[in-house]
Amino acid sequence: MMGLVDTPWTAANTLDQIAPSFPSALVTREAHTALLALARRFPASYTNWMYLECRLAWARTERADFILRLTRLPSSVPRELIEEMWLEFDVATNADLATTAATPGFFLHLAHGARAAGSPFERVENAQRALRVLHDVSGVDFSSAAALALARCVRALRAGASLLYLGCFPHRSNLVRLCVLGLADAAIAEYLERVDWPGDVTEVNALITPFSRASTRPGRAVAIVHLDIGESGESIAPTVGFELGFARASQSAGRIEEQAVLDTLVRESLCTSAEREALATWPMSRISTMRHELWPSVVTRRLNHVKLTHAPGRPTFAKAYLALSHRQHVPRSPDRLNVRAFTGVPPCTANRTLLSVK
Repeated sequence: MMGLVDTPWTAANTLDQIAPSFPSALVTREAHTALLALARRFPASYTNWMYLECRLAWARTERADFILRLTRLPSSVPRELIEEMWLEFDVATNADLATTAATPGFFLHLAHGARAAGSPFERVENAQRALRVLHDVSGVDFSSAAALALARCVRALRAGASLLYLGCFPHRSNLVRLCVLGLADAAIAEYLERVDWPGDVTEVNALITPFSRASTRPGRAVAIVHLDIGESGESIAPTVGFELGFARASQSAGRIEEQAVLDTLVRESLCTSAEREALATWPMSRISTMRHELWPSVVTRRLNHVKLTHAPGRPTFAKAYLALSHRQHVPRSPDRLNVRAFTGVPPCTANRTLLSVK
């Protein structure tokens, strides 16, 4: 049986339920207020997975950017090509919220079958199809040179590596962001050389090596590499990013397995001791009924990754990505229904949660 229930809940209620407060070492009170104000513009049913992006150490600012995954893809997006779509908002504490909400960045998560297609030709074709979808959803006109540079980057990938995300930030520039999965730490410099990255790969090796040694997966500290195709579309931009991944299973028990990686961030002056302690207290998992849903959910907080941003001639800085999510938990008995969602709730046609009751 399918039914629609009108609820007044917003993504701000979801944030507040999963994390009533944020560590002050990571998110200032002003940034928290701005985040909630922006999140109130989105129905709670709009997303069940969010990130807060927090700059660390010397790069810390009064803002924490907001990223969310859409629970439903736009009807125009081909499901066999794109698995998920994410929106990223630059949340400045003094920004106009209407403008911020209307100008997100866009990230498309390529479906496994599309990015792991059998031949290099198919993988390139799927990447270029994804670029056309990115144009459709973002309105950005990417040049033919950008499509050729994208093809070059995909062809340069060796076995086991693939293009996971394709993104853009229309309010910033016409750059195209590539997020590459599956490169071993020792293979990153070689890949950057193959795509004609304009930086010094010895600097990249020097940056990555301490984390590669500290990781619980030696040689695999970097989960995803970020590259930008320059605005001209003809070359790779100087700025690159390296996501340090963190295991999920231990965080369900409230513990970060990669403490040595956090310690290394502190030693490399990319994170303060206070920030390291705040990150360590962030993970948790519990069963809770979200205010806008009927069934109980598994509610999770975890440190998804820390991204190291590097550019030639500039100091490297780090950003932590705090994940907040909820997913349906199958109850043992129907009395776990959230009756409040049925009664005593004023109608709100802007926020409709689709419920599937078996």
